[in-house]
Amino acid sequence: MFWKKILIVLAAALPVLPLSAENHAAPVSKIVTAGLFEPEGARTAPESRFAPYDGTPADKDLRPTSFRVEYNESFWALEISIDEPLAGKPDEPDNVLEIFFMPEGFGGKYYQFYGNIRDRRMDAYYHGKFHYDYMRPLHSWNVSYSREDGKGYLVRFIFGWEDFLYCLPVGGAEWKFNIVRTRGNAMQTWNGSLHKPETWGTLVFPRFDAEITRELYKRVILHLADKASRFAYPFDGDRYNNRSYVNWRDKIRGDFSDIAEHIGALENAAETVAPSVYLQNLEKMRRLLLTRVFIGSYPSRDTKNWSRRTVGARKSASFEVEYTLPEDGGEFYLTNLSVGGDRKNEPGVWSVRLGCKERMNGKISELPLNIRLGKAEKGTKVSVVVTSENPAAKELPLSFSVETFHNGMMPGPAFDTSRPAITESTPKRDPDGAARSGDFERAKLRTDRIEKMVQAKCPPRVFFIGDSITQGFTGKPWDSLSKFRPVNLGVSGDWIQNVLWRIDLGMFDAVQPELAVLMIGTNNLGYSAEDVAKGIRAVLDRIRKKSPDTKILLLGILPRGRTFPKDIRKNPIARINAVLKTFADGKKVLFMDIGRLFLADDGETVRQDLFFDGLHPNEAGNAVWAKAMEPVLQMLLPSVNDPLRK
Repeated sequence: MFWKKILIVLAAALPVLPLSAENHAAPVSKIVTAGLFEPEGARTAPESRFAPYDGTPADKDLRPTSFRVEYNESFWALEISIDEPLAGKPDEPDNVLEIFFMPEGFGGKYYQFYGNIRDRRMDAYYHGKFHYDYMRPLHSWNVSYSREDGKGYLVRFIFGWEDFLYCLPVGGAEWKFNIVRTRGNAMQTWNGSLHKPETWGTLVFPRFDAEITRELYKRVILHLADKASRFAYPFDGDRYNNRSYVNWRDKIRGDFSDIAEHIGALENAAETVAPSVYLQNLEKMRRLLLTRVFIGSYPSRDTKNWSRRTVGARKSASFEVEYTLPEDGGEFYLTNLSVGGDRKNEPGVWSVRLGCKERMNGKISELPLNIRLGKAEKGTKVSVVVTSENPAAKELPLSFSVETFHNGMMPGPAFDTSRPAITESTPKRDPDGAARSGDFERAKLRTDRIEKMVQAKCPPRVFFIGDSITQGFTGKPWDSLSKFRPVNLGVSGDWIQNVLWRIDLGMFDAVQPELAVLMIGTNNLGYSAEDVAKGIRAVLDRIRKKSPDTKILLLGILPRGRTFPKDIRKNPIARINAVLKTFADGKKVLFMDIGRLFLADDGETVRQDLFFDGLHPNEAGNAVWAKAMEPVLQMLLPSVNDPLRK
C-alpha cells in the first residue's frame, strides 16, 4: 500500500509540481530543501543565485541565474529562473544553459544537461569516459518551460529516481553540482575551468529512513525488470559483436525477471525484509548490466608521448608507447589499433607486448585491428611499437583504446578512429569506435530544420552544406538571402567523411532542393591535397546520387591563417581549389572561389578584419560572402518572387 501511495502522489505531482516546501501538502512526501555549497561560499537559503560564466565579453551581459533543488522519496526537482527578458527575436543570440551532476562514488563520471533556453530544448549527456554500463541517462526526466514577457524564463526539471538508477542517495550523499550560463549556441566552456569538478558546488542529500530506502530500492528493481529491453543497448554493430550482444541481452532479460519474482516472494513473506536484501539484488543487476569499460586511449600525434629511435642499418624510425593496466577484471582488449588512413600503406610493422611477452605482430597495412590481451593483473605493462621503414618519418598517427569486456561481450569491427580514409562515410568516432557524443543529435537538428520548413509549406530551395564556417554563416548577412529560402546544414568540426555520413543518414530524404551550396575540406588539411580533392569529389557524387536534379554550387576552401602564398607549391588550399575547379561541368556542378575576396590587395595577405580567428568569418566576412552569393543565387534560382516555387 505504501508503494501505491507513492506512485499516486508522483503521478499527481508531475504535471503541476509545487516547488515550495510550504505549499506541498502530499501526505507521504516531505519536501526537504537540499543544502547547496558553491565556490563563492555556503548557500543555505532555498533560493540561490549563480553568477554566469564570463569568459568572453558577451557573456558578461548574462544576468545571474536563480535556482533551487528540492526532493523527496518519489522524485527530486530543480527549478532555474533565468532573468534575461528575452523577446525571442530571431536576431538575438541563443543563451545556453548547462547543468552538471556528478553522483558521489562514481569515479568522476557525470551527467550534463545542455540546451538553448529560447528553443525550449534540453538534451542529456553522460560523460563516463566511455564506461558503458548502468550510468547512461535514461531520458525519462520531465522538463517544462514558462516565460513571462520582460521577466525571463523559468525552467523546471523533475527527475524520478529511476533516472539515476544506481546513485540513489538513500544513505546520504554529496553530489558535485554546477550550472553554467553562456551566450551563443556552443559549449564554449568545455575547455574552461568551470568544467573541472573541483570548481563545482556540492548538492547534499541527507539519509532516508529504512522504510523509504526499501521502497526506493524495490522501485528501481521493478523498474529494471519491467524495462529490461530498454536497458539492453540498441544494437550497434560498430561497437559490439552481434552474437555476444544477443546472448547478453537475452541473459539479462531472464535474470532480471527472476530477480523481480524473488522480490515479489519476499514481499509476500510475513517478516519485514531488510534494505540490504534489496541492495544485494540491485548490485546483481548492476553487475549484469556491465558490458564494457573504457580504461584509456592513445590517439597521440604529440611526439612527446613517443620514444623515437633509429633501428639497425636500415635507419628505420621506431615509435613506442607504454600503458599500465589500472585494474583487474574482464577481458582486456586493444580496440581499433590503427595508423591514420593515408599512412596505412607505409611500409613497416607493429607489435603488441603484454608484460614481457609479445602477444601479436604484423604489418602496418593490416591495420585497423582489435587485439585480445586476455585477463591481466593490475600494473601489467602493455607496449605498442610501430616501426616505419621510412627513415624520414617524424610521427605515425597511431590510435587505439584499452578496454575491458564483461558478461561475454566482445568488440565489433575495428575502426581507424583518428584518421579514417578520406572517402569513408563515418561520424567522428571516439577511440572505442563509438560515434562522437551528440553527432546523431546534431544531424537530427539539421534535418529538423528542413522538416519545419516543409511543415510550414515553405520548403527550402537551397541547402548550405559544410563545417563550422557554414554553420557560422548567420545574422543579417544570412537573412539577406532569405528570399531564396536557404537552410543552413553546416556542422562545426565536420570533415569530408562526416558530410558523407550525414548525406547517407538522410539529409536529402525530405526535400531534394534546387541547389546545394557546398564548402568543405578545411578540417581535412592534415590529408594530402590530392586526397582532400578526392573526398570532395565523393561528396559531389553522393549528392548527385541522392538528389539527381539538384544543381551543386561548389565553393573553394577559404584562405586561413595570415598569409595565402601565390606559390601554389606552398599553398595546399590553392592546390585543392585548382582541382575542385575541374569538377565543374557548367550544367549540374558549378565552381565559385570567393577566397580572393578575403585577401588584401597584394593577393597574399589574409584580411584579419573579416575573421574572428583567421579561420571563421565574422559578421563582416559573412557580409562579403552573402554579397558574392546573391547574384549567383539570383541566376541559378529564377522566379524568386514566387514564394512556393518548387
